[in-house]
Amino acid sequence: MVVARGEFRYRRVQLWDVQLQEPIRNYGLVVSIRGVMDERAMVTTGCLSSGCGSAVIDLPTGETTDVEMPAGFTESSAPRLTPDGVVTVVIDNSGASSLAIGEPDNLRPVTVDGMQPARGVQPLPAPGDWLVVPTDDGNVAVWREDVDAEHLPRVELREGELVIGVSE
Repeated sequence: MVVARGEFRYRRVQLWDVQLQEPIRNYGLVVSIRGVMDERAMVTTGCLSSGCGSAVIDLPTGETTDVEMPAGFTESSAPRLTPDGVVTVVIDNSGASSLAIGEPDNLRPVTVDGMQPARGVQPLPAPGDWLVVPTDDGNVAVWREDVDAEHLPRVELREGELVIGVSE
């Protein structure tokens, strides 16, 4: 079990043995743990007025990799773990949003014709390498890199509805 222990601004990330009721491994201090997937944890490493830093911890090795936005882009939503790496919404210099996907330290922007990701809203990983991407029109597109934009499944949401998770 991955836990964050502490009462103040920074907490210690630990791998915890539930049966022995003791830590197996310490990973250092973070502001928060935002998610755990497979053998990785997404953490917030610190926050400044310009935003918060993120990193991915490889739980077996303890190696930490900072999440770096592609050159010319700024983060619009907090990065999220996917089975293959990380996804986030980014904004370019013109103000257009797109997805950024890949390894935490090697994200690449992906622009999809007809799909404008909503700013500040995290895409959700879904089974089969799909991503559920909230769009700027208040709806949701189900996206995968190998599918043409005109064939992307879309879900029209009513006012106040949002997608909170996906299961098979």
